[in-house]
Amino acid sequence: SLLVTSGDAGDGKSVTAWNLARTAAALSPQSTVLLIDGDLRRPRIAKLAGEAASPGLSELLTHGLSIREVVRRCTLDAGAQGRHRCELQVITAGALAPNPAELMQSEKLRSVLRDLQQHYDLVIVDAPPSAVVADAIPLMTQVSGVLVVVRLRHSRRNSLRRLREQVSRLPAPCLGVIINDARRSDFGYGRYYGYGGRAGRRAAPAPPLERRPPAETMT
Repeated sequence: SLLVTSGDAGDGKSVTAWNLARTAAALSPQSTVLLIDGDLRRPRIAKLAGEAASPGLSELLTHGLSIREVVRRCTLDAGAQGRHRCELQVITAGALAPNPAELMQSEKLRSVLRDLQQHYDLVIVDAPPSAVVADAIPLMTQVSGVLVVVRLRHSRRNSLRRLREQVSRLPAPCLGVIINDARRSDFGYGRYYGYGGRAGRRAAPAPPLERRPPAETMT
């Protein structure tokens, strides 16, 4: 399992989590990949996936819905020229909850994550920016590793320092840092190697997926 977070809002963590999940599903069509929107304050996965926001994680935690009732099954093209199909499953954030911090610390969420990690080959959680709100901290104790998204010219150093301190005190290792919104001039290699393309353009999110009925395997 993998948690994706950032120091500040607007660093691009949700798009990064979305594209990581799509890529993992496409590269290993036989594997089961689940993307969870764990940002209950500013959710984005539903919009990226072209899905309705509810029912989702908040309803799963507060309304007694089953996992099967909130999982969306999506299909996408994989392989050269889209000759193969693969599946990505998604749990959206659901309706905005008045107490997101309490939900993130609940035993119900810990139990749900344990069940999901046993059922899926890979679970990716899009978490809130950890240096802004504390919601992501309980989630970090339930995953195998953490990826940090940094947006150049946007992420604040103080926020990143706080995030580093938080991660260092938790059992989940930081697996790496993803640099977002980078330009060739930031690294100095573009002209030497002669790579084409316009510098400084932000990567667009992948298109929404085709929706399919939820899986029947979870209860």
